[in-house]
Amino acid sequence: MKVEGLKWDSDFFNYKVGRLILTEDAACSEVEQALNTASQDVIYVMLPAKLNGRFAGSLDAVGAELMDRKQTYQKDLKPVLHQVNERIKLLEATEFTEKLESLAWQSGKYSRFYLDKKFKPRFRDMYSTWLKKSLSGVMADKVIVALDSFDRMLGFVTLKKDDLTGVIGLIAVDEIARGKGVGKLLVTEADKIYLNWGLEKASVITQGTNLAACSLYEKMGYSLEEEQYIYHYWKK
Repeated sequence: MKVEGLKWDSDFFNYKVGRLILTEDAACSEVEQALNTASQDVIYVMLPAKLNGRFAGSLDAVGAELMDRKQTYQKDLKPVLHQVNERIKLLEATEFTEKLESLAWQSGKYSRFYLDKKFKPRFRDMYSTWLKKSLSGVMADKVIVALDSFDRMLGFVTLKKDDLTGVIGLIAVDEIARGKGVGKLLVTEADKIYLNWGLEKASVITQGTNLAACSLYEKMGYSLEEEQYIYHYWKK
């Protein structure tokens, strides 16, 4: 069992960062040994939800902390009914703005990088970087924003093609605009774009603690495909 080094994370956070992926054939003693002998400063321990009961006690004993219940939702794409909301318009964004950056920060409210106190000081920089990479076409193929009749930005979503699957990367609705159907419009628009791209499936990852997001995706036809528990283990 070996801890894999993560170069991007290490360079960004200025810590030695690694990842340990647990499988059914792993033993608790092997996990503890791998963590204790690893050279990294912090290790992401990733395991399927069905294995959490087996390893949770051992991970807790060595000081690893559960930071995320990563949930992957997926659905088959179907023709989308055209929806009109005269108070909200959807446009493609190509320029970085402070408001869009603020929405990117809001999209990470449940992120393990926000919840982990040692990573939190770099949380905003991380999401700003991801937004810039999305706008430049590195991490996304399209960025859509929702505006009200006064051109105030209400929300945004980043979209990427992955083979025949359309993937939502970052998505957020501004705090002042929640409960008004903005999220539903953004997801519907994503489906329309995916279909125009000739894709067959749609996928999105969120946190299990983000109940509003999980509820939205389920209402929009997504089904939970995979749940993964992610722990952070910091060397003392």
